[in-house]
Amino acid sequence: MSGVNPKTNDIFLKGFELFHQERYEDALKAFQASARARPKDAYVHYSLGLMYLLTGDKDAALMEYEILKSLDRALGKKLRDFISPPRQFSLRV
Repeated sequence: MSGVNPKTNDIFLKGFELFHQERYEDALKAFQASARARPKDAYVHYSLGLMYLLTGDKDAALMEYEILKSLDRALGKKLRDFISPPRQFSLRV
């Protein structure tokens, strides 16, 4: 994370702290602020997408996925799998 403004990094880290305290709405606000400050940071968008899912906003999570897939394909796929898990198939007849 070289070149990251320490203040914006603090906001991002505060989001994780709030998440671990199960203060999901507050964590969501922290990740939203972090995304405004660091719009091209894939980890911010990934975390924000997960937080949207935790707070029940699948549409917003999908919007984060759309942003994220152009920043980091691997993280984008991971978020997409949380939003819509791959279908399991069965060979049972």
